[in-house]
Amino acid sequence: MISESLIKNQALSQQIYALLKNEILHHKLLPGERIVDVQVATRFGVSRTPAREAIFQLMRGGLLEKRENGGFYVMLPEHRDIDEIYEIRKMIEQEAVRKVIGTLKRGDQQMEQRVAAWKDRYFDGLQGQRPFSEVDSEMHLGLIALTDNQHLVKLYQECCNQMELFRQNTDEYENRIEKAKAVHKDLIDGVYTRNLALAEETISDHLALAVAEAHELLDEQ
Repeated sequence: MISESLIKNQALSQQIYALLKNEILHHKLLPGERIVDVQVATRFGVSRTPAREAIFQLMRGGLLEKRENGGFYVMLPEHRDIDEIYEIRKMIEQEAVRKVIGTLKRGDQQMEQRVAAWKDRYFDGLQGQRPFSEVDSEMHLGLIALTDNQHLVKLYQECCNQMELFRQNTDEYENRIEKAKAVHKDLIDGVYTRNLALAEETISDHLALAVAEAHELLDEQ
């Protein structure tokens, strides 16, 4: 039987993981900052077990790295990391559009309905009061979810988590929001009309600009 203490520790570790992850992604814990299990345990008033499990989960998700001294540190990205992470994202998104458009071309009515719902959710989201970054993320993640490959979704989420370490918040720049909206329209049009070339080219051009911006931001740090 699973003990009540194990269940409790798992619940605590998930709560600590979520809080630390939020602080990392919002730059309250900065790249290169050391995370010590004893300090985490003391801060949240728990034992070291859930604190360490939360730290290990952050490391598995690519937000922490373990160095030779045995310590855990918030991931400090290098230029190579930017190129590799965005390359993974590009591969995932382009594979997603290939799979979805391929299914649409076979006349799959269920996929047609799902793509229409994905499109409507995005444009409905633009009309609401939510931050654009949330609507943006949901649109891209929704595209990956259309593949019905949960491992691909998880890999994509981890990739996006790591990208948060070296990119600015889109919500703070109106011109970037307008550019992103134009890109999203082309991407959605490409998928909706079964135009694979348009969808793949849009993804490639969009991410090339994001990579260039990420390198510039890293140089400024």
